[in-house]
Amino acid sequence: MKSSPSFTLIEVLIAIAILSTGIVFIMSTFDASVIALSTSQDTLRMMRLARKKMTEVEMSALGEGGIEEETSSGTFSRTDSKFHWDLQVRRVTGPNDIPSAGETDSETLNEVVVTIGREGTGRRYSLATYVRMKR
Repeated sequence: MKSSPSFTLIEVLIAIAILSTGIVFIMSTFDASVIALSTSQDTLRMMRLARKKMTEVEMSALGEGGIEEETSSGTFSRTDSKFHWDLQVRRVTGPNDIPSAGETDSETLNEVVVTIGREGTGRRYSLATYVRMKR
């Protein structure tokens, strides 16, 4: 009597071990991609919030005819409540603070830095610009 072809127990165990290793690798790769996606979403949101805050500061400066040196901070509305902002406006000083041709002493160059952070992650995104405003 001929026996039908079949797998031995050891072959089945080896196949299960190989499949299990592959599944664990795929699951860990999936987990890493979810974390990367979350980080990317946070970064994009921080970029959007930084641009929004910078626009508010610039529009305020234009409306008031200038910008004062200041340091302030705060949080955003309900939908972005996990994010906070820090604003620093400082006058640029040093050897490069000499007015060029056509400028008057009544103008000054201010560095405006908006930093956005997310609570609990330590992630931060900064946006900086230089604004020339009259004193």
